[in-house]
Amino acid sequence: MSKQFFWAFRHFLSNIPSINRGGCAIAALAMYKLGKSLGMNVQIMYLYNDSFRYSQNQMAKEGKDNPTGCHHAIIILDNMYFLDSTKDVNIYKYDYRHVVSEELVRSSLVQDAWNPDFDRIRYLREIEDVLGEKLLISQYG
Repeated sequence: MSKQFFWAFRHFLSNIPSINRGGCAIAALAMYKLGKSLGMNVQIMYLYNDSFRYSQNQMAKEGKDNPTGCHHAIIILDNMYFLDSTKDVNIYKYDYRHVVSEELVRSSLVQDAWNPDFDRIRYLREIEDVLGEKLLISQYG
């Protein structure tokens, strides 16, 4: 598998309906896992418009609370490119942001409600099939 597959996979994600309206953390996690497997320098960042969820996830990072969702989830590529599944993201449009671990993302996806515009049951399986691995957040049997 080559780095070209990463960009093709991102394009595949961009065509999923409402991927950035309830599926952005799934997309970020999938791109993160693929990027890591290809030896790319990639991190996951959660972005927030208010301090409530940011503070809760900051506490979760310290093991003092349960993780929650965010307003938007993206990846950081090579410490300089801020990307979601469809576009470059201006992180400065968000008041709060931090890098989060793969484990925090998984926990927040399982423990919190996300925008139902994204059909998680339908598209999670498809994303995992193209990625070639489970993201370990399945909500289908």
